[in-house]
Amino acid sequence: FSVPVHAVGPATAQAAREAGFTDVREGGGAALDLARALTGAASQPAEGPAPGGAEARGRGLVYLAGAPRTDVIEEELRQAELAFTVLECYRMVEISYSTDIVKSTVLSHPPDVVLLYSANAARRLAALVRAEGLGNALDSARFLCLSPAIAEALPEPWRARCVIAGHPDENSLLASLAALG
Repeated sequence: FSVPVHAVGPATAQAAREAGFTDVREGGGAALDLARALTGAASQPAEGPAPGGAEARGRGLVYLAGAPRTDVIEEELRQAELAFTVLECYRMVEISYSTDIVKSTVLSHPPDVVLLYSANAARRLAALVRAEGLGNALDSARFLCLSPAIAEALPEPWRARCVIAGHPDENSLLASLAALG
């Protein structure tokens, strides 16, 4: 397929290539990076060589997204006055565990480190701890976050024990874990 595909990061870009797309453009690994790449490409003159410019202005963009999601990409596209359509192609569904299971398995021994891949996961963890009175279980835990936005979703006391990955990808997050010793 020759239609341009703009992917947030390398894993999604590779998946697009494996699916048969030949014109794959990789963003910087975070939603804001991709949004800025899209709006920057679209602001180039149509006859210019910048990737994505003519496609973005001429036919609009189709944004394949999940739910729930942050509106970072959508807001950047709106501000740049780019035409786009959102197609929700997956939904994240919360799995609810009983308090007994959480206490007896996940938090039976307080964790040293909690890896957080999304702001939604950070918010849900904080809500679970509050709702179930499990606050003490994370009093000494370190929080490794994939991005600054995820760290911002943590409650204030946890932010002081937060480390943000150097780049918003799993390899960088795991390198942060290794750096803790």
